[in-house]
Amino acid sequence: MPFRRFILANMESSSIFARMIKRRLHDRLSDLIHHFPAVALLGPRQVGKTTLALDVAERLPSIYLDLESGADRAKLTDPELYLTDHED
Repeated sequence: MPFRRFILANMESSSIFARMIKRRLHDRLSDLIHHFPAVALLGPRQVGKTTLALDVAERLPSIYLDLESGADRAKLTDPELYLTDHED
């Protein structure tokens, strides 16, 4: 038990303690982005969808849209126009 308390205390004293876990879908998502003009990442809350999407978007030429964001949803009021403006 003292060991556990030490680790928790050590984590709390760190200013940044974050590391992305390599997701099983990372390579598959990267591959899909190369083959399709749009890829949706769907799943339950709090499983790492945003973290995965932002990590892939950092490494590949891509656009990240968060459909929970009103500003991003507004960009898609005319999806054909938006996607045409953002062709490769």
